[in-house]
Amino acid sequence: MTIEARCTAEMIHDLGLNCSLDQPCPIHLELSDIEAVGDRLIVSGNLHTGRTTLESVLLVSDDAGKTWVEAHARLPMTVLDRIQFHDFEIGWINGHVLQTIPKDAFFLITSDGGKTWRKRPIFGESRPGAIQVFWFDSRTHGLLLMEGGASEDGIKYELWESMTSGDSWNIRQADAKPIPLSRPPSTKAWRIQADAKTQSHRIERQTGSKWEVVASFRVTPGECKPPPPPPEPDPPKETVAPEPDDPSPPKTPGSKKPPTLKPKRSR
Repeated sequence: MTIEARCTAEMIHDLGLNCSLDQPCPIHLELSDIEAVGDRLIVSGNLHTGRTTLESVLLVSDDAGKTWVEAHARLPMTVLDRIQFHDFEIGWINGHVLQTIPKDAFFLITSDGGKTWRKRPIFGESRPGAIQVFWFDSRTHGLLLMEGGASEDGIKYELWESMTSGDSWNIRQADAKPIPLSRPPSTKAWRIQADAKTQSHRIERQTGSKWEVVASFRVTPGECKPPPPPPEPDPPKETVAPEPDDPSPPKTPGSKKPPTLKPKRSR
């Protein structure tokens, strides 16, 4: 599948990209995680330049990787990371906005096996931080470890808990040192492999001791660059001014000039 890379003049302006017509910025695809829900495959990731995240990407296949669609609108300046499903219906994908630093952590949550997703923030306001690890041990209860920039009192790590399937969160612990939060080891039979030669990502399925390629992704050769300047208008054409009309009245054929009368001389 070829993923369309988009970079508009508005994105270049909003993100402060240093991309020009002479030196455009190449666009890259990064796929973060894959999860299988029955025959449905779900893949998270983002599109980015060498230095800046452009937008998120969420892909879904209902035929074991033969065809793919984007299951959620792309989110600007956003990274989608790890995926977990508790059963065939409810699942979570963590993400955050990534500009100079990660901030505004959130979850995409599905209750219909990945057909539709809703976005739920962790914080009630904009603030730094990214989810390092999370785990739901039931349909409603989950824990996450947040790492952010150190505050004035040295707090850098936070443990948050949800009792509402990830729709709302409450902080349970804050510390300057990492807080232990483990999750069971992955037993996925699917994985994502980057292929440097073809500049693509492969989706592979484990069959016995071997891995079989079932899909491949690449980005449409695209670059971030401003639109070309509009063409200059054609110079105005020179026009020849018409000769002015003769102000004297026209002469009619056979007309004579009236005689001039001379005054009589007195004796």
